[in-house]
Order: sequence, then structure tokens, then C-alpha cells
Amino acid sequence: MRLGIFAIREDPQGVGRRRRTFLGFVQTLVDGATNAITSWLSAQLYTIITPIDAIYKRRVAP
Repeated sequence: MRLGIFAIREDPQGVGRRRRTFLGFVQTLVDGATNAITSWLSAQLYTIITPIDAIYKRRVAP
């Protein structure tokens, strides 16, 4: 996937190709930022849930 003002990239939902516009470029940046934030958040959630899960299992297990 090439990043650039005239980058065309297939969108993940398979809706079609983005036009060769500045808007397409902005959309690509927004998508990248969204992906980064989402993966960061899920990592945070995982680190919070894991110890809670361990404590819960310890209590439930005989």
C-alpha cells in the first residue's frame, strides 16, 4: 500500500477504489490513525483484563 496524495488503495470493506483526490489521501490518513488507535486500545484492554481474569480464576478454582 503506497501512501501519497495520489495513492489509490482498495478499501477494506471492498466498497471500491478511492478516487485520486486529496480527500482520498485524507481518508487514508484517517483510516491509518483509526487502526493505530484501535489496536492501542485493544492492547490496553488486554493488559487490564488479564490480571482481573487471573484473579477471578484463582478464586473460582478449588
